[in-house]
Amino acid sequence: MRLACIDDVDLAAVGLAAQKLVIVPYHPEQPAAMAAQLRTFVERGGKVMGFYNLPKSLGQTLGMATGPYVRSSQIAEGVAGIVFKPGIVEGLPKAMRQDSGNFLEMAPTGHGAVRVGWWSGHTGQATRHCAAVVSGRGAWFGHVYLGQDATNGPMVLLSLAGHLLPEIWRQAAAGGLARVTGGVSNGPYRATLETLRQQCRDHPQALEAFTRSEQCYSAAERLLGTGQCA
Repeated sequence: MRLACIDDVDLAAVGLAAQKLVIVPYHPEQPAAMAAQLRTFVERGGKVMGFYNLPKSLGQTLGMATGPYVRSSQIAEGVAGIVFKPGIVEGLPKAMRQDSGNFLEMAPTGHGAVRVGWWSGHTGQATRHCAAVVSGRGAWFGHVYLGQDATNGPMVLLSLAGHLLPEIWRQAAAGGLARVTGGVSNGPYRATLETLRQQCRDHPQALEAFTRSEQCYSAAERLLGTGQCA
């Protein structure tokens, strides 16, 4: 998969023909030309995931729209995260911490779009305010991604990207296995494991832990080989 970071100033020259998924992290005033390019991209089979401001024309193409601007102070329990609906997007966590001070209400409008996330208060209970919508063409959040949840946040992004572009799951899983020794060694897993075993050969508990580790790694390899990557 070809990855690229494209500034909206360069978008007209670079184009999106080589891309399959475009992520719009935030654009306060998306130019009409940019929205038009994204609409054409989607109509030709591309997918778009974005955050906060959504031009009406692009929203119509994706099957979703933003609604009223809401401050968290207007909600009795405040805003502390997003609660997700199970069974729609594979791998999506139950919730994600996100202390947004304000947001735009989200709503599905077509192309099979559905509400997939709601803002939650400090008690963890979902409010009536929709935070995220997903369709067969893309996904959009009512506020920027703040990256406050180191565990669930990346999984939310990966799950939605994988929902829109399933091949991402295999690449993510393969990349995770390749990086599993990060912070310990730059070498491959099994060579690193053998080195650790030699260093800890007089420590039975460590050797037992290494055996369990290898079993988990082998199981992950088998799942990756059969395409079970989510």
